[in-house]
Amino acid sequence: MQNSSRTFWHHNIYFILLLALTLALSGIIGKSFYSKGEPREALVSQSMINSGDWILPSRYGDEFATKPPFSHWIAASLSLVTGQNSELEARLPSLILSLLSLVFFFSLIKKHAGSELAGLSCLLLLTSIEWHRASITARVDMTLSAMIIIALASLFNWEKGNFRGYPMWALIGITGATLSKGPVGLALPAAIVGCHYLLEGRRLINTILKCTLVFLPALAFSSLWYLAAYSRGGDAFLETFMLENLSRFQGTMELGEDPHNHSAFYLYGTVLLGMIPWTFIVIPALLQKVSVNKKHFNISMFNLRQLWNKLLTLNPLDRFALISIVFYLVFFSIPSSKRSVYLLPIYPFLAYFTARFALLFGATKQRSLTIVSNILVGLLIFFGLIIFTPLLSWISIPSGILSAKALSEFNFYKNAISSGATNLGAEFIISSALVLAAVWVAFKNKGTDGTSGIIRAAILMGLGLAITNITILKGITDNLSAKAWASQLLNEIDLTIPAYTYKERNYGLNYYMNGNIRVAESTEAIKLPSYVFVKNDLDEEFINLTKHLKVTDLGSSPNPIERTKRLYRLYQLSAQTIEIR
Repeated sequence: MQNSSRTFWHHNIYFILLLALTLALSGIIGKSFYSKGEPREALVSQSMINSGDWILPSRYGDEFATKPPFSHWIAASLSLVTGQNSELEARLPSLILSLLSLVFFFSLIKKHAGSELAGLSCLLLLTSIEWHRASITARVDMTLSAMIIIALASLFNWEKGNFRGYPMWALIGITGATLSKGPVGLALPAAIVGCHYLLEGRRLINTILKCTLVFLPALAFSSLWYLAAYSRGGDAFLETFMLENLSRFQGTMELGEDPHNHSAFYLYGTVLLGMIPWTFIVIPALLQKVSVNKKHFNISMFNLRQLWNKLLTLNPLDRFALISIVFYLVFFSIPSSKRSVYLLPIYPFLAYFTARFALLFGATKQRSLTIVSNILVGLLIFFGLIIFTPLLSWISIPSGILSAKALSEFNFYKNAISSGATNLGAEFIISSALVLAAVWVAFKNKGTDGTSGIIRAAILMGLGLAITNITILKGITDNLSAKAWASQLLNEIDLTIPAYTYKERNYGLNYYMNGNIRVAESTEAIKLPSYVFVKNDLDEEFINLTKHLKVTDLGSSPNPIERTKRLYRLYQLSAQTIEIR
């Protein structure tokens, strides 16, 4: 078992990083912004470059960013180096910091549990759905999570080294986390580390002192930006800070301000979905083990003393990982706002326990592993058919089975995926090579016993993600992005005339229009002459309110933007017309 698993080189950090880099680049290069979240963050770094304001840049007219700027500083700095401000620079902070956190995570596990477990943990982590998604998007969540992982790993090693030296990486990590998404980047790691030190037998005064040596300087350094931002933004900045950090946590935000209002069960469900495909392997196998060996799992969830004693008997790394998971789950169960990415920092620890489970029970054949592996092979065959045959064009659903809206959605995505798979240039060679590699992995080592089976499944999952990124997702993003239309408009309209979106913010459109669009909540707020982008469901209202103006219809977007039914029309407004009686 040991020899077969080592043929995959998964115990080598350089192989892990190469696989992670390849997988992430497949989801970054050539993919346009097509949703609201990514261009909203990318506009901040774009504004830094355009305006020179690196403290409190605006991202849509006078609207300034609601998140601290650490990730945007990195993206803007990369733009200065490359000389361009594209989707690649906006996404690179997530990619770079996810790779850096993998190095720290691998080193942590290798030092305290061995390279075999370290490599397997990283392999499962980077092929889990949520971690992969966060690694290729221009959001602050991976920046926050990576900084926290770096800090936690450094502080764990610091304690194991009896506090020799100073954990500079921990200071950098906590400061970066606080400057990525606010005080949560400092508070939660402090609670986790403090609890861990106490459970390791450290005296309370010593724990407080050691934590103070790291967390107080991090608070001081990060506060420099908060003070500078307050001096620039005043009460408006303070109101935004309170809204994002206190009101969101206390559940006192207005419903329209908090679109992520969910129950705690929703949050736990996102973890199960985010760890796919490993959720479908671990949970069935674990339930099977519990049913067969009930005596070994005879621990009551309501017997606190028994749970406490079990916690104390765990090895330090297991206990530290478990504490981190529990603290995050409990903390983010409290606020009404719940998103899957809030729990992103616990995914490395979940991958670690999954890898531990795989090694512990890997000697016996797991039916769930066989099923998941076969499903992955089936999906890869399906992807290959999409690429090499007009498979999707043969698929049609009779109108009576789905509603008109659902049928329209199905046809849109079918055509989008088909276009992404068939309109390949150089990507065709890459995707073909990936399909051949998947076939080789699938049939070269068919065994699903032990470690080699889960490594085989992880590599199949990675190949599947890469193929999906290059073909399927690219087709969807191209068909929902404002990039092509905005590129055309930049060459056709007068850029000295102000542009607005009517009654809403479209961050993707604004990003591709180089951040030149403002928002007009009413027609009275529009300065003349101007261009106005109007969403299709507001078109009739806008025309009725501008009858007294000269309105020139400059055409509609060639494709829907962000959503399948959301089209935009561009109008040019001029001075009032003179009516002659």
